[in-house]
Amino acid sequence: MSPTSRLALLLLLAASATSTPAAAIQAFPGDTWGRVSHELDENTGTGLSFFVNQGIDWATLPGGITLNTFAEYRYSRRTKDKTYFDAEGEAIGIDLRRAPFRFGVERFWERQTAQNSSSGITRAYLTWYHDWYKYLRRRLAEDDAGWFNPNGLSGSTWGRVRHEVDSGEEATTVSFFVNQGIDWITLPGDITFNTYVEPRFSYRSRDADFYNTLGPAIGMELQRPPFRLGTDYFREYFTERKVWENTWRLYLTWYYNWDLKNLKFGRGEGE
Repeated sequence: MSPTSRLALLLLLAASATSTPAAAIQAFPGDTWGRVSHELDENTGTGLSFFVNQGIDWATLPGGITLNTFAEYRYSRRTKDKTYFDAEGEAIGIDLRRAPFRFGVERFWERQTAQNSSSGITRAYLTWYHDWYKYLRRRLAEDDAGWFNPNGLSGSTWGRVRHEVDSGEEATTVSFFVNQGIDWITLPGDITFNTYVEPRFSYRSRDADFYNTLGPAIGMELQRPPFRLGTDYFREYFTERKVWENTWRLYLTWYYNWDLKNLKFGRGEGE
């Protein structure tokens, strides 16, 4: 499908939404996430990745499950080792959402700019995100904590299981992390100084040599939603090649969400 045809399809989805009575639509949720990073060992240089998602919540099903369709633009670039990283494209999909999970199917038209090639990928996926900063933040009273008296203990977990069904050869991927941090102090401007430890894991059923990894990361951040500015050190073990690699980077991440139906805008906490 050409870029023009994909744009026409996205416009058709938008038109179908406007032809539906407004009261029948639950919400028009959208969000954006992005990261600018610079690896200090200069292996991959400076990178930029982001997505912008706009969806429609059509109905709430039994069990509090939301039926959603969406369109999403994705982009990634870096200054070195570009071959399998530089890409961009559009996706459309349908998913069932009940926090903290999303289960769905999407079609992604990807243009790999460094290879001057393009492909269409259909995949089923399950994702989750939960944080205990936003929902279960714990403030420690001085009498209870003694000398250890930070502002809070914050953490989160994110994960994704995907199965590609038509990219030439079927493949399954699994990625997740668990982050546990400490909010030490609140600086002027409502900026939180945080340190954390984060185990990370990724697996793919094919082309696994440079993808199947696990290992711990430690880092520190200055946090003020929707931004996080920080540095981390990641000790990564490649399970297929049986080698360790160390990565030290600087980064800026952001996450922001909205609902266009009621013009509600929020500041998300996670990736």
